[in-house]
Amino acid sequence: MPHRLLSSKAMRIFAMLLLPALLVSGCRTSPTLENQLNGIVAPYGFSIFNWEVKSLSQEISQVFSGTDKAQPDQSQVVVDYFAIMDKINAEEQTIEDITSGVTSGDVTAHLNTLLTLEQQRDSLATQAQFVLESQVRATLNSLGIYNPLDCILSLKSTFPPVLLRLQEPPKLLVVSPLGNISRLATIPLNNNMSLDNINKLEDAVSALGVSALVVDLGGIATYPSFVANRYGLQFALNTAVEEWFHQYLFFRPLGFRYGLEEMGFNEPDYIVIMNETLAGIVSDEVANIIYNTYYASYYPPASSSGGDTAPPTFNFNSFMRNTRLTVDSMLAQGQISQAKTYMEQQRLILVAHGRQIRKLNQAFFAFYGSYADQPGFENPIADNLTTLRDKSATLAAFVEQASGFTNPNELAQAVK
Repeated sequence: MPHRLLSSKAMRIFAMLLLPALLVSGCRTSPTLENQLNGIVAPYGFSIFNWEVKSLSQEISQVFSGTDKAQPDQSQVVVDYFAIMDKINAEEQTIEDITSGVTSGDVTAHLNTLLTLEQQRDSLATQAQFVLESQVRATLNSLGIYNPLDCILSLKSTFPPVLLRLQEPPKLLVVSPLGNISRLATIPLNNNMSLDNINKLEDAVSALGVSALVVDLGGIATYPSFVANRYGLQFALNTAVEEWFHQYLFFRPLGFRYGLEEMGFNEPDYIVIMNETLAGIVSDEVANIIYNTYYASYYPPASSSGGDTAPPTFNFNSFMRNTRLTVDSMLAQGQISQAKTYMEQQRLILVAHGRQIRKLNQAFFAFYGSYADQPGFENPIADNLTTLRDKSATLAAFVEQASGFTNPNELAQAVK
């Protein structure tokens, strides 16, 4: 059956009305703990709903005004945007060094330079977003990925439409029980919180008898997606694809169960792990294609210094996996205080090896353990998904099959 073309404006407006109501987060806590958490985070909370309403009102205006025009080959504006972001990062670091006394200098001059750079960034932001959206959309379509129901409806239209914002996402408060590693709650927070306020918030939440950690995010699958702009182009490409794919997955069996988990329903932990790991595999592959197609010519390959390099003396991944296994064993035996002491000892070892991890606790592993290909996680999900991708003829076929699973056993059977 040939694909039918649906109005892109109609698709965008439909998604703008539908997705904000679906992409919400919740808690898996008791009502008492949830109320206590809400009271503590109230001064720092970030309203995803309010942000989406404001952003989508702007998007709808652009749809009807016809100002959202960009072609995938307009890469220069994106290159210029991230070049300015590099300068902004450098100026902010200089200002921090001067104000903290690390270096001396005229902070006023640097603040003025920073203001000018931010104005230049803002003048490019909208067009850079349009270009990235068009490149993601064109690349997905070239790979045969259109929408979650394409195999049934054969609509040659990207759904959800690719919408993103290049800006720093909110921070995230992660809450885990003390007696085991799992997510009790994830609550978005303002992205401008000071370190002092972060520590105070974590201490207040921890006083409720749970483990708490505030983490920085690279992106969020809101609608439009948050895509962090301060970590470089390649990071932004990966994040843009990954957050769109989470939106896509919501309309597939695996992603729908993830949506239930995010709304506070008590779904098994493996649902989160399967979703995050699948999204990571897909985003890596698609983002590499986008970079090689549109940006590789702008950035010369890094020169090799040549010669043999000494093997690393500290294996971070192995260290974190062993730490996680030890913590799990301690917690299973009810040794909560011993586990706390052990994790702090391990954190200090990491700091001594140049890994500046601010806090290592149950909430840390509960957050980063959602990604089965990350340090500190032992699970066959990542290996099985990688094997399934290798066996799949195309990325589209892999996405269609993997997104239909609802448990690890189905995945394991598929790769036998």
